[in-house]
Amino acid sequence: MIFPRPAVLVLLLCPLGLLFSGCARSTTIAGHEFHLGGSPPEFEPQNFHQTTPWLPPELRRVAVLPLTTFDGETLAESTREQLEQLLPVELSRTELFEVVRVTPEQLRRWTGRSRWSVTDSLPPEFFKRVEEQLGCHGVIFAHLTACRSYPPLAMGWKLHLVDTREQQVWWTCDLLYDAGNQSVAHSAVLYERAQQASRLPAADPATILRSPGRFGQYSLAASLETLQRHERNN
Repeated sequence: MIFPRPAVLVLLLCPLGLLFSGCARSTTIAGHEFHLGGSPPEFEPQNFHQTTPWLPPELRRVAVLPLTTFDGETLAESTREQLEQLLPVELSRTELFEVVRVTPEQLRRWTGRSRWSVTDSLPPEFFKRVEEQLGCHGVIFAHLTACRSYPPLAMGWKLHLVDTREQQVWWTCDLLYDAGNQSVAHSAVLYERAQQASRLPAADPATILRSPGRFGQYSLAASLETLQRHERNN
C-alpha cells in the first residue's frame, strides 16, 4: 500500500478540518501575531454611557466639531484631516442623525477659535451660535486621546453628544483600541473583511493593521456602534 507523503497528507486533511473547526491561520505584523480563524474573542467596547434609554426625538440634526487632540500630541496634519473627514461619514452611517461637519475656519469665525474641547470654558453663546448657523440641536465633540501610527496601531477616542439648547450630555464614550490586543486586532480584521466584501479583487484584510487611516475608521465605527446598540436595545 502506498501512503501519501506528510506534506500531501496535511493538504488532504485541512479541507476536512475546515468543515468542522477551520484550519488555523495567523499572520505576524511587526512581531505581533494574531489569528484570522476566529479564535480570539471580538473586542466589545465597554466604557460608554447614554443618559436616557432613548435620545430625544428632535435630536436629529447634529454638528460635528473639528477634532481636538491630547496635550503634547504631534499628530500629522494629514492624519488629523483624514480622521476629521471620517467622523461625520461614520456618524452618518449610523442612520441616527442628519450630520453637518463644522470646519475649523467656520468655528474660528463664530467663536474666535478653530477647535474646542468639551472640557474647555466655552463662550456663552457657543451652542446658540451653532444652532443658529446650522440649524443643529446637537453637537459632537471629538477628542483623540491616543494615536500610535506604527504597528501595533492604537487609537483612543473620547466622544460627547451634547444638546445645544440645554447643554445636556446625552451620550459619551471613552475608548482605546490597541491592535496589540488580540481581540482588537481580530475585530479590526473582521471589520475590514466585511468592508471588502463587495470589492473585487479583495485585498488582504490584515493590511488594516498597517494603515492608520483604515484602523482609525474601524475605531470610529466601533465607538459609534455603542450608540446604535443602545438605541436598538431600547
